Amino acid sequence: ASGAQPLDMPSLQLELQGLAARYRLSHKEAEDSVSHKPFASMRWVNAPAVDQHLKCKSQDPCDSFLCHDNGVAFSLNPFAERCEDAHWKESVEAGKFWPVLNDVDLEGAVAPTITAGTFDLDGTNLFGLKMELFCAPKKDFGPEGSPEVKEGHTLKKCLEEGVLTNAKLHSKEPWKLYFPDEVIVMARFSEITEQQFFSTEDAKEEDTKALSALDAAKDKDFFNFLLNKDGKPYLKKPTDKDEKFVGMRAGKGYPQGTLEEVFFGPHDVLEALELMQESYGR
Repeated sequence: ASGAQPLDMPSLQLELQGLAARYRLSHKEAEDSVSHKPFASMRWVNAPAVDQHLKCKSQDPCDSFLCHDNGVAFSLNPFAERCEDAHWKESVEAGKFWPVLNDVDLEGAVAPTITAGTFDLDGTNLFGLKMELFCAPKKDFGPEGSPEVKEGHTLKKCLEEGVLTNAKLHSKEPWKLYFPDEVIVMARFSEITEQQFFSTEDAKEEDTKALSALDAAKDKDFFNFLLNKDGKPYLKKPTDKDEKFVGMRAGKGYPQGTLEEVFFGPHDVLEALELMQESYGR
């Protein structure tokens, strides 16, 4: 794949946001029924500009992506270094989010009640948070803020060298509890404070009221990465063919129980990204 990868940067800044698509089904002899479909989206905030786009082609060996109407490949794994990463790179260049596919954990974190099937769109059921990921020796972290890093520092280099450094430190003096040179990873979380919505021509007044709750800003363009050329979601089609798409809403604020900072070892990140063999009982 061309262009920089997330771990090629000195730090990683991501945003994760919950979204909901609202559908209305009209009945002749009963009240209308309303349903919602949950989505999770991500954005690589500090990504470099991308000059090239990989397009979906029938002869591509990859079969793990979906294709949008305009032929852009939608990634199932944005960290992959194969043709799967085409869509998220196009999203990066446009400064937009990409849809998170087939990850019920992330979806459940930012759209928990809708994922569980008990969703009531009142503006407090969708969330959005930011994450900054740093890697450095303990001694380089101050009381607050990001660590001091040298020129040429990348997350990948820090993680790989950190595994070796930490192993040497602990093997040399296994009785010690604190090593200033021990490499750690810090994930710092903050909340997304703005949310967006839009309603369609098929929306009733109560739909628009629900979608715009808590002063959400009207911004249809924000949701373009989820919409086809007809302005309807191309993922998660309605259950009933007669259901009408009436709008979407994005979330903001912390999910319940969110920590502001989390510390872990460099091997944890490499194992999670399958860049290092998992070691049980480490």
